[in-house]
Amino acid sequence: MPTVLALVLAPALVLLAAVVMMASLHGVAVTRAAEERSFERQAQIQRVFSLLQDAETGARGYVITGQEEFLEPYGAAMAGLQDQMQTLERELSASPAQSGRVVRLKQQIALKADHMAEGIGLRRRVGLDAAAAQVATGRGKRAMDAIRDTVAEMMQAEAAALRERQAAAMRRERQAELVSTILLALVLANLIAAALLVRRQNRSREAVVQALEQQSARREAIFESTMDAIVTLNPSGTIETINTAAERMFGYSREELVRRDSSLLVDLAPGEGLFLQRLGLDGNRGLGVAREFTGRRSDGTTFPAEIALGAMKLGDGTHIVAAIRDVTERKTAERLKDEFVSTVSHELRTPLTSIAGSLGLLDAGAAGELPDKARRLIYIARTSCDRLVRLINDLLDIQKISSGKIAFDMRPLDLREAAERAAEGLGGFAAERQVRIELKGPQAPLPVIGDFDRLIQILSNLLSNAVKFSPEGGVVTMTVAEIRGRACVKVEDQGPGVPEEFQASLFGRFAQADGSSQRSAGGSGLGLAISREIAERHRGVLRLAESSSAGACFLLELPMGAAAGGEPRQGRVLLCEDDDHAAEVIGAGLALDGFQVERTRTIAEAERALTAASFDALVLDLHLPDGDGLSLVRRLREDVEHRRLPVVVVTGDALAGLSSVSVADWIVKPVDLVRLRDAVSAAIAGRRDLDILHVDDDADLAEVVRASLAGAGRVRTAVTLSAARRAIQLRRPDLVILDVGLPDGSGLDLLPDINGDGLQTPVIVYSGQEIDEQMVGQVQAVLTKSRVSFDALANTVRALAAPKETA
Repeated sequence: MPTVLALVLAPALVLLAAVVMMASLHGVAVTRAAEERSFERQAQIQRVFSLLQDAETGARGYVITGQEEFLEPYGAAMAGLQDQMQTLERELSASPAQSGRVVRLKQQIALKADHMAEGIGLRRRVGLDAAAAQVATGRGKRAMDAIRDTVAEMMQAEAAALRERQAAAMRRERQAELVSTILLALVLANLIAAALLVRRQNRSREAVVQALEQQSARREAIFESTMDAIVTLNPSGTIETINTAAERMFGYSREELVRRDSSLLVDLAPGEGLFLQRLGLDGNRGLGVAREFTGRRSDGTTFPAEIALGAMKLGDGTHIVAAIRDVTERKTAERLKDEFVSTVSHELRTPLTSIAGSLGLLDAGAAGELPDKARRLIYIARTSCDRLVRLINDLLDIQKISSGKIAFDMRPLDLREAAERAAEGLGGFAAERQVRIELKGPQAPLPVIGDFDRLIQILSNLLSNAVKFSPEGGVVTMTVAEIRGRACVKVEDQGPGVPEEFQASLFGRFAQADGSSQRSAGGSGLGLAISREIAERHRGVLRLAESSSAGACFLLELPMGAAAGGEPRQGRVLLCEDDDHAAEVIGAGLALDGFQVERTRTIAEAERALTAASFDALVLDLHLPDGDGLSLVRRLREDVEHRRLPVVVVTGDALAGLSSVSVADWIVKPVDLVRLRDAVSAAIAGRRDLDILHVDDDADLAEVVRASLAGAGRVRTAVTLSAARRAIQLRRPDLVILDVGLPDGSGLDLLPDINGDGLQTPVIVYSGQEIDEQMVGQVQAVLTKSRVSFDALANTVRALAAPKETA
């Protein structure tokens, strides 16, 4: 910027100097013209005076000689004198002083002219003596002297004015020279400054170029030495550059890849259209995020690749930088780890589930009344088994959290109920340690959206820790409340509290404070780490809070949610009915029975409502403005998320076409509201005898499951894949409980046999092994052995009861 200013200022100063010089030259020309006019005026004065002198000479000659020829110059002078006086008067009209002198001169000339005319007349009439006497009077001389004085005065005035003009012109000239000198000096200084600035700028540019070269060299070194392949692509998806790691990874040389399409290596953007549009990088979304692709080497082999994309905005468009990492070894390690965890979990969870279930049934009196000593031994065995189960579950939870595979069943629920269940579950443990759990909470529900079992897991862990560290006779207080618009649970004990030096690592994995109290309390050190992860997945916070006593205080904060359903006949119902009167009647009838009803008028509105919120049942009219209601039912049965949604049809049509879809009930208008409420309530609650097929090779566990599901339905058992297929062919079950690890294959291989004909039979995977996320969408529930109770299994079975087919 200073250089540009200097370069612009130099021409401006030169131009200004030129303007000053032109003004000076103009002043000189003006002065010269003024001088010429002054000289002309002086010459005009002299001409007037010369004519007057000529007239006087002629008149004097005639008076003396009497010869007429002397009167010729006199007459010519007097004739021209009048014209010259008029010219002089015009020349001096600009000067008031000179104009006054011209008037005086005219009067004096007039007197002189009269005197000369009188002398000539006397000479001509009287003679020489009379004329000489007239001359001797001296009037003519005095008049001429006066004229001479006036002319001299006028000449002096013109000379003085001329000198003044010349002096002013000299002053202006000197000023112009001074200004020109100053301007030229400034121009010179400006040029010198510009030269210095240009020199400094050149040095700065050289330094910048050198820095850029060094930076480029560093980047080139990084680019070439990194272990990840880096490929740059132009806006059309063509390869521009690759690094050495890319050559090694894909087996191509640079020359072979430059100007080739990127799909030769990795199909980053499949489909039709422009490359950047297919890539789907809207704004900054997707940039820097690692995604998995399949890479292709020059020899045709493929490998799993993890790719992060970056964008460069250049003049010719957006260029893409792809950082590619071969994750073959990592995938192999993950697979081996998953196989190990799956094997261990299955081999440990299955017998532990059988042990815990059998002990629970014995304790509940399934084998008859037990002696007190035997009951005590069974209680000790159950407690030890539960501790081992919790340890295994904690280890597996940490593994799932680390791999991002932990799943949540997010539903509306009442946080008070979760707190009550957690307190009830830890009641026996607290009583054993002579600690009392005190639950405080509001009378009104405290709704949240969450996984009921996972929230109980958090609260149970907090209560368990509080009970462990509380002294005998102590009180653990669990308070449920709404604080600043968030649902909160505070667990506070009367123990020694958390040491200050340990607070920073409190929520770390395997974190345990030093001291005999911790060692005597036991624990894996994983509970708080898992609890915090679960809380964060609920968009909540788990933290250590200030305690009103010396003990520890933990606070769980969760976002408030919609109120959860209470009684079995309550739930959220979506009503799709275009007739306003019928919708009002049906909605009011369902509301009287405790249902929360949301009304839509068209299929499109119903689909948007089902996407935006969760509903427990759909009451559907068939004749809607934008289509047939049965088409909506068919789409719902094909959708993983909504295929289990109970549908009650309310229509004026007969039952034609009903066998092609699965609905809970078909009610013909005019609607019997009592029957409608019962149908909706039964569809939600799933109250009917179930034909349950349990596929598991553990006979002991199968016996425990059958006993636990007593009253929920009829349970058939198959121990192999082949036996399960025969059972399905013999009679289609209403629900299948499926173990993954079977002697003759994976239980998941039964899924095509169960639902291959298009009917949707609910499937519960109940296994000690983990299943792939892709398979989760093909079943209705995934329960882990030893993690869930048999009551939870029974509740899941009832909730997933398939609606009966109406013919």
